Amino acid sequence: MKKPVFILALGFLACGQSDKQQGPASATAAVTDTVAATNTVKDTATEEYAIDDQYANFYVVIADTGKNYYELDKKMYQISKTLKMEVDTMNRYYNKDKKEIVVKETDEDEMYRGEYFPRRFPSTHLSLEHLKIYNEETDWPTMVLVGGIYESKREADSVLNLLKPQASTAHVRLSKLYVGCMH
Repeated sequence: MKKPVFILALGFLACGQSDKQQGPASATAAVTDTVAATNTVKDTATEEYAIDDQYANFYVVIADTGKNYYELDKKMYQISKTLKMEVDTMNRYYNKDKKEIVVKETDEDEMYRGEYFPRRFPSTHLSLEHLKIYNEETDWPTMVLVGGIYESKREADSVLNLLKPQASTAHVRLSKLYVGCMH
């Protein structure tokens, strides 16, 4: 059934998809090839990932979590170098005063300058996020090193297998993500 994809497409058209909301871009060959290879057989359990026009279920690869941004950042770049996975900071940095990941004050998106804007669409990039976006039961200061967001468990598990030697606590979490307009 293609209705959920249509609903998501309407949501994107209705509010315009900014650079921060784009889906998978060209990532590293290893991850891209792994994900592509897993797509040869459709994962019927996740074909309908849209819940409605505001939320969708996606599989988030969690490489690590913690409250120290700089330790997670260092690990992210080590994984990037070792596995040749691309990092996408989404023009964000860690604001020590606010103790959160925020969009740079010089960003073209005036609405989110100095505020947190989450990664919430399928992507094969590594990034640092606030875990609360992917797990509501977590406290705000806890951050997560994301190894990508995927539409199917099969895709996420394939990337997890690549990450495990570098991040022993890595796992996959099915998360209900807000995909509606944020402007």
